[in-house]
Amino acid sequence: MKFMHLADLHLGKTVNTFDLIEDQQYILNEIINIARDNDINTILISGDIYDKKQPSERAVSLFDEFLTKCTHNNIRIIAISGNHDSDERLNFGSRIFSNNNIHITGIYNGEIPSVTLEDEYGKINFYMMPFIKASTVKSYYPEDFNNDNNNYHHAIDVAIKHSNIDKDARNILLAHQFVAGSHDPVLADSEDATKDVGTVEKIGADLFDSFDYVALGHIHIPQQVGRESIRYSGSPLAYSASETTRDKSVPIVEINNKNQVNIDFVTLRPLRKMRKINGELRKLIEAARNLDPNDRSLEFGQNGPLNDYIFATITDEEEDTNAYDKLKSIYPNLMGLTIENSKTKALANAKITDISTNKSFTELISDFYKQIMGDEISEEDLLCLKEVAKEAGIINETN
Repeated sequence: MKFMHLADLHLGKTVNTFDLIEDQQYILNEIINIARDNDINTILISGDIYDKKQPSERAVSLFDEFLTKCTHNNIRIIAISGNHDSDERLNFGSRIFSNNNIHITGIYNGEIPSVTLEDEYGKINFYMMPFIKASTVKSYYPEDFNNDNNNYHHAIDVAIKHSNIDKDARNILLAHQFVAGSHDPVLADSEDATKDVGTVEKIGADLFDSFDYVALGHIHIPQQVGRESIRYSGSPLAYSASETTRDKSVPIVEINNKNQVNIDFVTLRPLRKMRKINGELRKLIEAARNLDPNDRSLEFGQNGPLNDYIFATITDEEEDTNAYDKLKSIYPNLMGLTIENSKTKALANAKITDISTNKSFTELISDFYKQIMGDEISEEDLLCLKEVAKEAGIINETN
């Protein structure tokens, strides 16, 4: 049996005020085309279907469109909720959907539900474990917890053991958790390490010995955890500047007999690629003008290089106040602009020394300015800073 592994669609997401719904619609259509081209009739989605627990109307419509197209192409969907999803909303209508080969589990109710399919090698079980908390598992099985066994790893172990997995059968698990092997997974900037990942305890990959393949969601960068068949598919699109150096792909998994797992990857080419450019403003503009706007190579998105999402870093020593507008006129989807030169580096590495509480505001600002800029502050700049400080209530008229 062959199936495709997806996760972390984050439908409805915006990055730096840019609405990515069109990009998401394009990549979902590409995914359906890949499924058809590779004779795949089952797609797994391991959570974070939506970016928010209360998704926008456009995000919901997009997922509905995707499910409808999958149904028309005889593609079965097996999906779970993630920490960004609303369990109840995603679970709504799931029993009706299952009659049309759309299996969605949003709520953990004391057991891990499964879907059993058959091929020429026999039965294959797909277990669907949505994002769950240790306290939820404990509420169903309090007798399995004590002061020594009260952590997240133990809770997931309890949830799996109460599902009576037949270790001799072919078993697949969908899970949306923070799983670690010998090393922690590589995170992307689009994953809030405090809000999303940092508040979730790690669980060990050793919990999944009963499963031939573990389709993980939660981490946006594709990677294996422990053995090759425990894998994060990653998000289908880049959602932060830290993901610009990594091509996105979808794992296509084929399982024949027990423990016979083969994994191939198909690269996803987005409508607009997310890229970083770096250099002097003049050279960046010159390089952009020399680009072929019709270039559709893997290096660029399907809409050509000038329509990609761009994070630019300008290295000029002299600041150009119109730099953003100049780049924006060439790259309409300019997502971010930063300045990196000797002054900004000095500011980043600055250590304010010899600050005395007896010094006046004028003396403090003058000292700080000289440390960072290597020069004396002008009277005009000093007066301006003093006015701002007064309006902010930092100093009074006598400072």
